[in-house]
Amino acid sequence: MNTITTLDVPALPPAIRHQTLIQTFEALLPGESFIIHNDHDPRPLYYELLSKKGNILTFEYLQNGPDIWRVVVKKRIQSPDQITVADIAAADYRKAEVFGKYGIDFCCGGNITLKEAAAQAGITTETLVTALEAATKNTSFHSEKNFIDQTADKLIDYIVSTHHRYVKENIPVIEQLVTKVAKVHRAEQAGLQQLETATRSFLKDLQLHLHKEEHILFPAILQLTKDPHDVSRRGLVLSAVKLMRAEHESSGEELHAFRQLTNNYTLPESACNTYAFLFNKMKEFEADLLIHIHLENNILFPKAVQLKQQLSQ
Repeated sequence: MNTITTLDVPALPPAIRHQTLIQTFEALLPGESFIIHNDHDPRPLYYELLSKKGNILTFEYLQNGPDIWRVVVKKRIQSPDQITVADIAAADYRKAEVFGKYGIDFCCGGNITLKEAAAQAGITTETLVTALEAATKNTSFHSEKNFIDQTADKLIDYIVSTHHRYVKENIPVIEQLVTKVAKVHRAEQAGLQQLETATRSFLKDLQLHLHKEEHILFPAILQLTKDPHDVSRRGLVLSAVKLMRAEHESSGEELHAFRQLTNNYTLPESACNTYAFLFNKMKEFEADLLIHIHLENNILFPKAVQLKQQLSQ
């Protein structure tokens, strides 16, 4: 191709849209591109190709909604390390667990390269790549679950039954621990009062966030799966997704603030067993929440935004 072809997806018959997109990409020679013109975000196509074919393409947004999306899809001449942490985590859930192990944010802060992520984590790029490659041999239930291929309703069921349940069960545990530790150790640790106040505020906001997802956003998405022509419901989904993303961003910032307050959860010499349990529980809570946010931001929400279009085909 000497010129870049534009594929007007809405103009195609619904039954052949997905197939045409795949075939158009496969027909590209390395270094060639085509433009997707669409009425919803085609990002799920990127994740599908990334998962099935590896890091052989780039997605460059020329126009990013809210009504029209124009994206340049390019087949790489080679495979330079330009793929982001968020993309890797979305394509292979096992690798998300590796990022979590090294304290690398793969959800809200995941728009960084492997090299940048390794530098932030204080490890070499080679160490991180080796760990990611080893993760593909992990056969645990969570690691093998292919969330990209899950339908929106099954994803919601998993998120609520696994991650929402975890949050609800552990909020009172953390509240009790942080109150006890602050009461006993605040005289010797000046930052504990601030940690207690910030933690309680964070957990209160998180409870409200879950309520909005379970009672507003998720029911709206599920309704769209039943009636894809419900225009008002689609508008609600779009606005709610935008709000939830913003709240996820705030949650990521607060998790980072907790690490600063605790010096990355470093225990003082005078720490008791309860103190140690609190920090371990907060680290565990952070790891679960990062995966939770990742599943919503990078997999569920893109599916929800394009749900009406998919079900109309």
